[in-house]
Amino acid sequence: ETKSGDRANTLVSGLTFFPKTIDPRLKNIIDTIVPTISQSQRGRQMLTMYSIDDVTFVHPKDLDTLRSLFTEYETLKAEVE
Repeated sequence: ETKSGDRANTLVSGLTFFPKTIDPRLKNIIDTIVPTISQSQRGRQMLTMYSIDDVTFVHPKDLDTLRSLFTEYETLKAEVE
């Protein structure tokens, strides 16, 4: 039996963000390669080398809940200090 918290821990073990000011050429490369990286042998090797299971894009709107939780955390942390 898996608790929902345990399941969440297995779904996302890390996030990487890029700044809005990222060079458009680099963004284009990332946008082109990431969706299919796990479909090639070389891509799978690179993911394995960095212990990455899979890669996906997250849209800014998808992070609204995370932002809300972080704001709540910061508020509660400030009250304790």
